[in-house]
Amino acid sequence: MADRSSRPHHCLARTPKPTERRIVKVRITHRLGPTWIAAQLGLPASTVYRVLRRCGCPPLAHLDRATGHPIRRYEHGSPGGPDANA
Repeated sequence: MADRSSRPHHCLARTPKPTERRIVKVRITHRLGPTWIAAQLGLPASTVYRVLRRCGCPPLAHLDRATGHPIRRYEHGSPGGPDANA
């Protein structure tokens, strides 16, 4: 019984471009996570997550809530380091 399953290792069907655009548009306009977007569009959450990763959308935790832009954080080696008062 060493035969492998006949199930394919990968699904070769890619999500259509219009669907990908809708997913990214909902993400940008409403700032929702993959689960919420999936519920709104009637798609599996795993598909929405995969599309968001492929399109380079950062996780919501890395975005500013008010503006939706990525948060830029700076760390210094010690208090009062370079540009600490800026």
